[in-house]
Amino acid sequence: MASLMCAIEDDTDPDPSEQDNLGTLRLIHAAYRSAAEHRVVTPSELDGQPLA
Repeated sequence: MASLMCAIEDDTDPDPSEQDNLGTLRLIHAAYRSAAEHRVVTPSELDGQPLA
């Protein structure tokens, strides 16, 4: 959170970036879907789908 606040104050990109965070969410959603559907689900399979 401190990194985000510094990035806002300095008008720079935060570390981790929003793209890094979205990649992490895709990975987690793929893992949950994989467990629910008893099959391999890759994060790229979720591209273009809402992460809700």
